[in-house]
Amino acid sequence: AVLAVLILCTAGYFIFKEIKGAGVGGDIEQLMAKVERLTDADVQEKLLMDFINAHEPGDDTARAEIKLQEIWRQNEDANYQKTIDAVNKLPIDQAFEKNAKTLYSRFLEKYPNSRYTEDIQRAVSEISGLSEDIAFSNLRNERGKNYIQKIDSYKNFLSLFPQGKHRDTVKRMFS
Repeated sequence: AVLAVLILCTAGYFIFKEIKGAGVGGDIEQLMAKVERLTDADVQEKLLMDFINAHEPGDDTARAEIKLQEIWRQNEDANYQKTIDAVNKLPIDQAFEKNAKTLYSRFLEKYPNSRYTEDIQRAVSEISGLSEDIAFSNLRNERGKNYIQKIDSYKNFLSLFPQGKHRDTVKRMFS
């Protein structure tokens, strides 16, 4: 009788372990299916993080971590494209450079180790001085203004860009 109880307990242990193992495997499958159905990246991230935190490290948590990395990468790609689109929609005026740098800085604050860092730094260096060039072009193309309005425009330009690359030309125009 003792031997029969021992055999039943051992068999029960292995059956329970197998059922529990199948349930955990089912958890990851259910989680992945749910994550795929959702469209909100924040909700997907929360579900995956909760799963990773609630389970022992293993194949299932590694799979969840890979999916989490994929979601983060997709989110970064989408936000990078939104940033580029926002910069492209900015009006080309004297505030363009400042506004574009602000948008790029926000992206880099959110994604400090982004794979787009070099692209953004290159774009920022290309737009540096663009505001001055735009203002100078507008200044040179002022037709129909009287002399007082032109003088005010020259003074305004020199106050905005006192050390600018077009300073000497504007001073000659002013004189």
